[in-house]
Amino acid sequence: KLDLYVDGSVKSYALDASTGYFTKDSETKIAFTELKPYTKVMVIGSGTKAGYVEVTDPTVQLESTEGTFQKLSPGNILWIETNSTFQQFTYDAGTTFLDQNGAKIDPSAIAVGSKVSVSRETFSSAKKTVIVQVKSGIVNKTGTGTLQSIDTATKSLVIKNDAGNLESYTWDANSFFSYQNEILSPSELKAGSTINYTIRNNVIQSIELKQGVERTIRGSLYEVGANGSTITYKRDGGALEVKLLASKPEIVISGISAPLLSDLIADSTAGDQVQITLNPDEQVTKIEVLNRQMEQKRGASVVSYEPKTKLLTLMDANKKPFVVTLDDKTKLVYNTANPTLSGIESLLTTGRKVNVSYLTNRALTLEVIYQYDGKVTAIDTAAKKMTVVTPGGETLVLPYSNPAVQAYGKSNASLSDVKIGSDVALVLNATQDAISSILLKSTVQFEVVDMNYTSSRITVKKDGVTSQFYLDKAALTGDNGQAVELADIRAGQILNVTFNGTNAAAAQIVKLTTGQITAVDSSAASPSITVKDYAGTTETFKLGTGSKIVNDAGSALSLGNLAAGNRVEVRKDESGNAVVKVLNVTTQTYWKYDSYAKEIYVKRQNVNDANLYTLSPGAYIHQGDTILTVQSLKENDTIVLYLNNGTIVEIQKQ
Repeated sequence: KLDLYVDGSVKSYALDASTGYFTKDSETKIAFTELKPYTKVMVIGSGTKAGYVEVTDPTVQLESTEGTFQKLSPGNILWIETNSTFQQFTYDAGTTFLDQNGAKIDPSAIAVGSKVSVSRETFSSAKKTVIVQVKSGIVNKTGTGTLQSIDTATKSLVIKNDAGNLESYTWDANSFFSYQNEILSPSELKAGSTINYTIRNNVIQSIELKQGVERTIRGSLYEVGANGSTITYKRDGGALEVKLLASKPEIVISGISAPLLSDLIADSTAGDQVQITLNPDEQVTKIEVLNRQMEQKRGASVVSYEPKTKLLTLMDANKKPFVVTLDDKTKLVYNTANPTLSGIESLLTTGRKVNVSYLTNRALTLEVIYQYDGKVTAIDTAAKKMTVVTPGGETLVLPYSNPAVQAYGKSNASLSDVKIGSDVALVLNATQDAISSILLKSTVQFEVVDMNYTSSRITVKKDGVTSQFYLDKAALTGDNGQAVELADIRAGQILNVTFNGTNAAAAQIVKLTTGQITAVDSSAASPSITVKDYAGTTETFKLGTGSKIVNDAGSALSLGNLAAGNRVEVRKDESGNAVVKVLNVTTQTYWKYDSYAKEIYVKRQNVNDANLYTLSPGAYIHQGDTILTVQSLKENDTIVLYLNNGTIVEIQKQ
């Protein structure tokens, strides 16, 4: 709508997409946004519909007066002081009041002493006040907006108000930040948060988060709930707070790979200092232990243990004695699936070697040593001694007599299979002073065929050969290194399994990236492909000398067989080399969908053609960039199917 002042009255004209806008000096159209209020225009149209608008004079027909705001009087009168003279201006409902950021405000929000500019129109005898804007001075207001940025160093932030204008403010020690009646610190504010805010004398008085965003808080861990669904912590300088744990929260503890909730130290006085990440639903998604001040002693020898006082006296590797106290919170590791304090006491005899970690004098973990893990650096066959370097950098020289040797995939392994550089687990004898058996470590990649969750027995396939083993004692992790449960392992997944001898010690789910090749770099120096997965994420994979490219049947292909538009599945093998599988593609005529069996039926062109395909639960179904549902497909639609092991992972409607 265009309001025009003509002959002492206001006339309104409707505007639409057909209205043309011009200036008197040019025949080139201008945009509607280039029209400025209070400029002179000529309108040609029919009735109240404007078909042509021409700017005849671009000069803004306003006059401005600047001064210091004094007060508002009854009758909509505004008073300002200019050059020691008081002037009054009448305003009405059509007058716009703006703060110094250009955001609309109520007249009552202008503070006495603020510098203001009063603009009046000059095209009528009334000279109405049309705009009053605060130029500088004291701001008092409340509003709603979105946080754009936060700088805790300068105690300042930028808010985008509901009108789309940016406002900058600072805070002080009296400013108050909250979310759902919970006090927040400024560092917990995140850009993108929707807020209510109050400004008093140019300073933030309060900010209230209207909806949650991911945020972090710090404190000391007080308690982990008995069922593992909650944690209690004490915030720095605050009271105890309880939060629900999200499904599979990430735990980060320096020095511990794939840590679990049970690795956290919760205590009323000496709990872990943690940084906790909360999602918008206020659930804990990540717990990171900060600067854990614990000491670790590996290979310490028991001097004595007193069951009544739970005092354990030990001698470290440097023959220096120290004492720790065991309690019901000490994590115990020995040859049982259900360790107890009473159960380990009989093992704490003089000379027994243990690994211990402790905080002050309180034992956090106590592990009876049954084996040493490390890399073989020397084998003295004459003296029958083997030297290994542990992951912690400790060098151990251990004697052996006639040790048994185990290696996955080899039934008659012997000492000759142990080489310099081999990763091994050296199992000790009963007196812990010699090698009883040598378990060669190896990592093998398998495809999961079946998982028996009751017995923990897994059936896997590699190079067409099926085998079985147990995961009951294996550390299980997801493709991001986060600890997972046995229930998270399913048929069709790829696993990297690390064996100690013939027993699985660890298993990690391998990340599979399925999607469309967007670029192929065939340069000899650094060949690679770029893949956009079905979630829209793009990733580049280097194709080194150890990489493989195969078709869906497993036959070898070359880089020259790859092109932009190919659908592929990419993973990394146990050595970290990329394995690219090119998916099968077939164009079919759609017939129907069996929602019970999750199968797509297509129309045969020949009598021997396949006419049904299993649909993957996460299949990407689309037409161009538009995502479709399987139910939206109609009989006789032409569809392109992309298949992985015969299962549909993508349907592209033509």
